[in-house]
Amino acid sequence: GDGSQNNLPTTHREGRRNIKENRFDTSDLKLEELDAFLKRAKNHKACGPDDFPIEFFKWLNEDNRRKVLGLLNIWWRNGIFPEDKLKAYIASI
Repeated sequence: GDGSQNNLPTTHREGRRNIKENRFDTSDLKLEELDAFLKRAKNHKACGPDDFPIEFFKWLNEDNRRKVLGLLNIWWRNGIFPEDKLKAYIASI
């Protein structure tokens, strides 16, 4: 051999950049988005580790939904979700 560590072919792209436009909205969540989710979420499902049924969030008035939304947006902006909020109960069938 020629002593090289890597015999794989290489490509060189001078002057070209592979940049793709971000197609995802990464801005803060909006109340309309939370309301749309709550409208689609199914009732009478088992609670998670927090013991809150989805109906609890559906029953909140707008002011309280905005407070929940504010907390979600803090977690979203910081990229840090409390570990206990990421847990779920899973049952195999």
